[in-house]
Amino acid sequence: MVWVARDAAILEAPALPLIIAPAPDIYRKRALAALQDADIPFRAAFTSPSLAGQMAALRAGLGVGVLPLAMAPRHLTVIGDPLPKLADSEIALVTARGAAEGPAKLLAQEVLRALERGSIAQ
Repeated sequence: MVWVARDAAILEAPALPLIIAPAPDIYRKRALAALQDADIPFRAAFTSPSLAGQMAALRAGLGVGVLPLAMAPRHLTVIGDPLPKLADSEIALVTARGAAEGPAKLLAQEVLRALERGSIAQ
């Protein structure tokens, strides 16, 4: 997990502007906890349940977001210090017994292919 923004100049804001998903969201939870633990002031600058919405806000320079490193697009800057390190997250795809065939299997395969090629972040 890494912090990303259009550029590092966003760190000059008196309260770090965050681009986050609404609760409950694991990336949001980890980002807020890390900032609180590090005593870094922040504010929600943009909230969207959609990754596409969050990416648009990041491209527009509205704030800082959190993404898995493998999903961070090249046009965004990965920011380290002075922001706190974030713990890695894991994504699991679980299917129900008996769903090994048919539409559920096709959907699971497509999700895995999208994650492998990083197209979800684009």
